[in-house]
Amino acid sequence: MIEIETARLHLHKGNLVKSRDLLDDLGKTLDRRDSIPLKVTNAYYSTNAEYYRLKNDFNNFYYTSLLYLSTVDHQEFQQEANLEENRQLANNLSIAALLGDKIYNFGELLNHPIMDTILKDPQYKWIFDLLNALTLGDFDKFDNLIGVQIPKVPILAEHESFLRQKICLMTLVESVFAKNIRTLSFDDISKASHLPK
Repeated sequence: MIEIETARLHLHKGNLVKSRDLLDDLGKTLDRRDSIPLKVTNAYYSTNAEYYRLKNDFNNFYYTSLLYLSTVDHQEFQQEANLEENRQLANNLSIAALLGDKIYNFGELLNHPIMDTILKDPQYKWIFDLLNALTLGDFDKFDNLIGVQIPKVPILAEHESFLRQKICLMTLVESVFAKNIRTLSFDDISKASHLPK
């Protein structure tokens, strides 16, 4: 725990290299152990997730945060003391899911209790709706949310073209399943993805 907290202090001081080196060594040590107290695993995943967030490594932040959440008691999500911290984590996870180039399934995140923290706050609810629009391949809802909300979040605005590529892919996949056919015409693809034929 002391080494994990040392790595966390390096993160807060902006020394990401020292933190990464320490976390890598800790990871090897933890992998060799047969049983690790949940508190240690929780702290390790939390610190790793923070490292990836600071590096804007969306894929690793997302997956490591889900591992961290798997070590948290779900009753803690209900406690008022943790509400703002959980809301911020849910928001960061949502952004990572949107911007991760290997993340195209949001089911685990959308169904996690932590998402209740943003559903109750109109300031954040739109990001839940955006994830749902992507999941359903709902291009029109996606377009409406993007037009209003994206300019308010600089990192999403910076990656708007990637988000548009992602919705096109997800809409295409949804169209294939909805049509339940083996072939899809270019007209169908163009209509579903809002792209010129």
